[in-house]
Amino acid sequence: MHRAPLLIALALGCVAASAGPARAGDKEAEKLLEEAYGHWNDPDPKAALDLAEKALGAGPESAVVRSKIQLFLGSLHQAKTGDLERATAIYDDLIRSTAGTKEMMLRQLRAQAMVRKGNIVYAEKQNIEEALQLFEAAHSNFQLATSADTASQLCLRMARERTGRSDAAKKSLLERAERLAREAIARAKDEFSRDPERRAAFEAKAKLQLVLVLTATGKGKDADEAWASLEQARLGDAGLYQLAVLDAMKGQADAATEKLKRFLETRPTAKARNQLRKFIRTEPDFTDLRVRDDWKVLLEDEPV
Repeated sequence: MHRAPLLIALALGCVAASAGPARAGDKEAEKLLEEAYGHWNDPDPKAALDLAEKALGAGPESAVVRSKIQLFLGSLHQAKTGDLERATAIYDDLIRSTAGTKEMMLRQLRAQAMVRKGNIVYAEKQNIEEALQLFEAAHSNFQLATSADTASQLCLRMARERTGRSDAAKKSLLERAERLAREAIARAKDEFSRDPERRAAFEAKAKLQLVLVLTATGKGKDADEAWASLEQARLGDAGLYQLAVLDAMKGQADAATEKLKRFLETRPTAKARNQLRKFIRTEPDFTDLRVRDDWKVLLEDEPV
C-alpha cells in the first residue's frame, strides 16, 4: 500500500503503553526501545535498528514488551531499509507467538502486525485478496483505528483501478472505504488516548484519507468540509503521497509530481526508494502522469 502506510504511519502506530510491573530485563528493553523511537526520522536507520536489536537482546520476559520491539523492528525494515523479507519474518513471528491471546495489548499488537504484513503482501505480490483478508483478520482480532484506515486505503485503490471491476463493485468499494475512513477517525481518540501528539497526527492523515474517498465519489462539498477540519500542519512528510494522489485526482499534475519527488527523498536507502516506486508505478490515479518525462526518477529503480 502506499499511504505511508502503509508505509506511512508506521512509527505512529507503535504502542507506547506497558502492561503490569516491569522486570529488570523489561525495563532495560523498554528504555532502549524508547531511544530507538527517537531515531525513527534519522536519515540513516542504523541507530534505530541497533537500539531496537539491543532492546530485543536484553531478553524481555514480558510478551508485550517483546512484541512492541518486534513491531518496531518490522516497521523499520518495511519503511526504512526496504528489507521486506526480514519485516515479514518478524511480523510472522509476532503473529504466531500471540495466537489465541486474550490480553488486550497483545491482541492490539498482533492486529498491527497483520496490517503491516498485509501492506507487504499487497505491495510485493500485488495480491489484493490476501491483503484484504489480513486486514479483515486484523480488524476482527482487535478493532483498530489504524487497521480501519489501511483497509479504507486498499478499498479506495481497488475502486480506482480502471479495469476488472463493474461500476456496481466499484461503488460498493467506495462506500466501504468511506465507512472505514470514518471509523478510523472515530476510533483514534481511544487508540491514541495516551499520546495526544500521535493522535493528532493520525487523525490528520485519516481525515485526508476521507477527503480522498469523498473526492473519488464526487462528494465535493463533503470533501471540502473534511479538508477544512484537518490540521494540515500535522501531516508532515508522511502525508505527501496521499496529497499527491489528491492532486492527481484534481488534475493538478505538477503539484502531484513535486510532492512525490519530495516523498521519495524521505526514503533513506535505494531499496526503500525502489519499494516506493512500485506503488507509484501501479497507483491508479497516476496512470496518466506516468508518461511525463520528469517522472523517470519516480518510476525507474536505482541500482541496489
